[in-house]
Amino acid sequence: MKKTIVKQSFIIMLIMIILGALMVPVRAVASNSGDNGKMVWIMDRDIGAFDIKGYANDVLKSTTFRDRGYNVELKVGDQQITDFYNMEPNEEKFGNISSGEYTDIGLKIKPSFVNNGNYIKIEYIVRNTTEENKTVSIATHSDCKIGGEDRAPLQYDNGTIIMSDGTSQFNIVTANAYGVVDTSTVWLGSYTSRYANMFENSTASVSGMDSGLAFSWKDRVIPANSSKTFSVLFGVGLANKAPILTVSSATEKIRRGIEGEVYNIVGTVTDYENSEGAKVYYSLDKGDPVECYTFTGAPGAFNINVSLNLTELSIGNHKMEFFVQDTDGAISQSVTKDLQIEEVKKNFEKDGVKFISEGGINTSNTFSVDTITKSEEDIKNIQNGLDNGKEVISIYDIYFKDEDNKVVDLGEGTYKIMIKLTEEFKNYENYKIGYLNSETGKIEEWFNTTIEGEYIVFTATHLAEYVVTGTPIKDETPKTGIEFNNGAMLAIGIISILSLGIIIREK
Repeated sequence: MKKTIVKQSFIIMLIMIILGALMVPVRAVASNSGDNGKMVWIMDRDIGAFDIKGYANDVLKSTTFRDRGYNVELKVGDQQITDFYNMEPNEEKFGNISSGEYTDIGLKIKPSFVNNGNYIKIEYIVRNTTEENKTVSIATHSDCKIGGEDRAPLQYDNGTIIMSDGTSQFNIVTANAYGVVDTSTVWLGSYTSRYANMFENSTASVSGMDSGLAFSWKDRVIPANSSKTFSVLFGVGLANKAPILTVSSATEKIRRGIEGEVYNIVGTVTDYENSEGAKVYYSLDKGDPVECYTFTGAPGAFNINVSLNLTELSIGNHKMEFFVQDTDGAISQSVTKDLQIEEVKKNFEKDGVKFISEGGINTSNTFSVDTITKSEEDIKNIQNGLDNGKEVISIYDIYFKDEDNKVVDLGEGTYKIMIKLTEEFKNYENYKIGYLNSETGKIEEWFNTTIEGEYIVFTATHLAEYVVTGTPIKDETPKTGIEFNNGAMLAIGIISILSLGIIIREK
């Protein structure tokens, strides 16, 4: 019986201990590492600001000797700051200077997985807390290795640091890629020399030595009470050459206000491994990348139409950035193209003249119509070139002006022009419209015309001076009774006066 009581008491105490533990508040702890099964980042370290690892054939590969990580050092002017270690993600730190004091320049390091998790983007967010501009240089360096090999060849190729042991490699993308702020310097050499050369440039390949690397952004001005962000990409995986993207043509201008407007890009992708399923991405104004094309087989030529949400784009200049990622995760250098967005409309009207352009005209331009008055001699010269019976009814100068009040050359196009039939026009028929060369004073081209309601309509390929001609309508109303003209009326008046005088005399 006693054994049973003791046993029950022990169970009750155990339950109370467990419940008590569950009721203790749990302190939220920031995550100081990330592992997505492809790449790994680690922070909150006693040595180095951060470390990067990655998987190759499911084997985790280190990129720094003894996992000591990447040192980050910063200069304000010529004053060097060290000891950026023991940092947490997105935690701002003000580093020690040699005197043991702190600076007014804060540094925050933000790691994130990008490019389908095949890369880690490291962002360095530098903040100036003072009331004046500061010139800042920031460097990252490491005693590097790939897996267990710290004497593997180290090279720099078109913006990317590459270290490969033949089967696996790591890449640090320092320039010419989406998501990267191009560095000022890249240095490769002996690991012991990296401290003295972290802000120097030396990209010659290194092999057969215990190597180190460094890269930096030099002399970047951080405005007062402002921040700037710098970034690179780290990738680890099987040895692989990056695909190459070539763009042969791309849309330079898109007109907002025209349905069906799309962005077109034509180019080719070459890949050393010819891996199937490579993907093309674009980014608009440094926004998130959007997949726009996937090769069903080996990469090659492509012709892509991209639909953009024009209502969300401001009028003016924009940047379209393209890159390719193969199925092994390697990314190409990015290609950036300028894109101009302009607001257009199709229909314009002024002073009884309507203008319609299917291609649209920039709304910053002003539609203008002038009625031209010519001298009698000029009109006579024009009349000499007309068919028998035709007369000049009116002359119009139709054009567009820009914001500086200069005439805009619209170039060749298809323009529908409608001229309203005024009372003056209604005295004519068989209208014809011609292009008047203002220099020669001659009509050089005639246009077919139609009547649509109260408008004469014709289609032109350019804007200029246009002459409207027509045949006067004859009055064919039948004449009845005696037709008197001025001479007859005068004769009748004289006869009447003479007759009256004769009558008076006889009286």
